[in-house]
Amino acid sequence: SAVIGTGVTSNVDITNPNSAPYDVVDAYVGDASKNPIPEFSVSTTSFTVPGSGTYKLDVTYTPSASNPVDMYGILYLVVNQPCSTTLDKITVEGKPTLSIANLSIANDNQDYIGRITTIPVTLNGQTGFLSSGTNSVEFTVQFDETLLSPINGTPVGTNQVSHKLNL
Repeated sequence: SAVIGTGVTSNVDITNPNSAPYDVVDAYVGDASKNPIPEFSVSTTSFTVPGSGTYKLDVTYTPSASNPVDMYGILYLVVNQPCSTTLDKITVEGKPTLSIANLSIANDNQDYIGRITTIPVTLNGQTGFLSSGTNSVEFTVQFDETLLSPINGTPVGTNQVSHKLNL
């Protein structure tokens, strides 16, 4: 599984059952209308598949935070010569929604003036999240600095603190 902003690569074997080689002049992952899907990329867009041989093509899926939806696409290969080779459609899939979870802070936190209090942050909706390959969570907590004072070297006047949790 791919983590948002990080690519995951798999390779696809392109096999030529004919004795003569053929040249692929364009390779890309697209939708059913053959429009390229930018979250998918291939290691090279042109290559030769040897006669009676195989070419290994790397397909990389990199989900983006601006479009974290599951993606499905078809690997398209454009051949620049007449041939009797039938190229099967290869379906590729990416599921960044496995990497999505919600953080929440309870709104009933209270304590006495001058005491150090712990405010729990809860990870919700993580079905599939931990198995997605995600290895850390980054978040920022904003607060009213007239009511809370940061500790452990955080400058006075700060009204937000960023954290990174390694899983």
